[in-house]
Amino acid sequence: MKRLYIASLLGALVLYSCMVELAICSSNITDQSALLSFKSHITQDPNIKLGNWTTETNFCDWEGVSCSRRRQRVTALSLGNMGLAGSISPYIGNLSFLKVLDLGNNSFDGPLINEIGRLHRLTDLILHKNNLQGGIPLDLYQCRKLQVIVLAVNNFTGGIPEELSSLSFLRTLLLEKNNLTGRIPPSFGNISSLESFGLGGNNIHGSIPIELAQLPNLKAFDLTSNHLTGPVPSSIYNHSSLRYLSLADNQLTGPIQEFTNSILDVIDLSKNDLHGPIPPLSTAHSFISHNKFTGEIPLAICNMSSPIILDLSHNSLNGVIPECFGNFSNVLRVLDLGMNNFRGNIPVTIAKRNKSGRWRWRSVEEIKNDDAARVQIVGGSVVCNQTKGVRAATEEEIKDDSNNTLQHIRVLKTKF
Repeated sequence: MKRLYIASLLGALVLYSCMVELAICSSNITDQSALLSFKSHITQDPNIKLGNWTTETNFCDWEGVSCSRRRQRVTALSLGNMGLAGSISPYIGNLSFLKVLDLGNNSFDGPLINEIGRLHRLTDLILHKNNLQGGIPLDLYQCRKLQVIVLAVNNFTGGIPEELSSLSFLRTLLLEKNNLTGRIPPSFGNISSLESFGLGGNNIHGSIPIELAQLPNLKAFDLTSNHLTGPVPSSIYNHSSLRYLSLADNQLTGPIQEFTNSILDVIDLSKNDLHGPIPPLSTAHSFISHNKFTGEIPLAICNMSSPIILDLSHNSLNGVIPECFGNFSNVLRVLDLGMNNFRGNIPVTIAKRNKSGRWRWRSVEEIKNDDAARVQIVGGSVVCNQTKGVRAATEEEIKDDSNNTLQHIRVLKTKF
């Protein structure tokens, strides 16, 4: 009786093992068929990257394909930067174990298929720099594990699907340089995990949702070149994790406040309709040109630690240029004060020599042609002379700048 029990148990185990092997084999055939269908939709492969995609080799060894060790299921399809062209096969939705789909920087066209929504294990969807068109599939919200969505530089149209706000693990959402329209869904403020949000270069209108500016982990926020209106959300001025902020080239209005975040590295608020006085600036890269700012440059700007770029041009600023700008001579690379209403003399400290001994301002030819009583500095090269103040750099001095260390400073059409 005991022997019969053991024999039955062994038989069951063998049967189970065969059934598992059969299931794995069937699943492997599904993955292989899906990949071959993907290949059949490729119209150009100039570098023959898919040359080994044949039934004569294991599909886990195919170019750009990664598989799980035990089940031999496709977990990643990484074919970015390979010069491929064609459309995305709907059968890619059969790769049920797929975690990473990277087809970035190719020439895929047509729509982004709805079958993508069947990839429930997908974490990274990277399709930037292609020619994809149509709307962003609503079914993407079914990929609950998505952490990275990069669809920038395509031809997507329509609105931003509000359904994407249900992706609670999403860290990166980059949709720049498409033809998206409509408003930014305030519900995106519910994605507390979001770190990078890029929507620049679209046709988005309306105001910036306050909820989005309050995301606790946001590090990069780019809404450049849209049609956004209204004020800059007040919560963004003391955002503790933000490192990069670009709201340039919109129609934002109102005054701005001081940014209190010590780790913020880039602020770009240029080309808006912002007005009022300039608050103290402390970021390494500050762009607030082409606005309607008035008043004098605040002396608190002298407390900047290591400014690299400071662009205050094309405003209605007045008063004198702070002497302290000369203290930044070893770090400041661009100082643009053009198209304002400054008065007085150019501070001698601004022309103080840096390690290379030269500042880059205006060319010799421009100085020769300047017959105005008051100099209009426009860009080129100058050096400091201890007795005569600022003078033009000679051609020999410019040629001798083999390390290209001359710094760029412009004070366009500003009279002194």
